[in-house]
Amino acid sequence: MCDEGHPGILACRFFCSGRAEGRAVVTYADPGAWIGHHDLVTSWSEAAAPRASADLEEVLLFGPATAAMLDWLARMGLEAKVRLIGEPVAGFLRWNG
Repeated sequence: MCDEGHPGILACRFFCSGRAEGRAVVTYADPGAWIGHHDLVTSWSEAAAPRASADLEEVLLFGPATAAMLDWLARMGLEAKVRLIGEPVAGFLRWNG
């Protein structure tokens, strides 16, 4: 569980490359936790500068995406960047550090 954020976050992992590129993988308890976490984060003053300067390339959603989640993304102007992947069946993390 992440120490900060929404209580519905089950796990969070952040990755950064040497090219000033990053990724986050967050696992939520349910769709309500996804919406609640994003509502919370967008209200943080310290999140405003990264949102203004970062170029969000895409939003990958693994698992079911509810209408409420898709509506939230549309209100933020992100619907064109969303890719619905479906349920993951397996995965791994390779670390070259």
